[in-house]
Amino acid sequence: LLSNSTSAKGDQNGTFGPGGYDWKASANSQTLTAGTSVGYRFPSPNLMVYLAGAYADQHVWGNIEHSASTNGTSPQATYALTDIRANARSVALGLRLGSDVKLGFETRLIKRSWPGLSVPETRGGGETTDSITTVSLSFQ
Repeated sequence: LLSNSTSAKGDQNGTFGPGGYDWKASANSQTLTAGTSVGYRFPSPNLMVYLAGAYADQHVWGNIEHSASTNGTSPQATYALTDIRANARSVALGLRLGSDVKLGFETRLIKRSWPGLSVPETRGGGETTDSITTVSLSFQ
């Protein structure tokens, strides 16, 4: 499990108009990865068969806060970013002939989801799922 957090702050004066207001933002992330592989090498004819699996999960969250502008044109607001997630699952099956030829098959499923923000001018949330399958033959 790997965790990370960061923060930043500044003054928007002039960037988004003449009001000028202080802002601060924070972001946090966690990543969990795990994997394993098992195989068997046959003594003759120098053949190895293996199966591998892996899993990864990422989670990001944070918030943005800004103070009211000095001229009253922009009120104080807080925007929360929650439940931005992605995970990947992978399974591989392989066959190695001697030390020179390798045949592999891998399938991977990647799922991402993110929330909509509670602000009318922002996009809503969503979810995507991608599946990737590969077959490989390599010579060394």
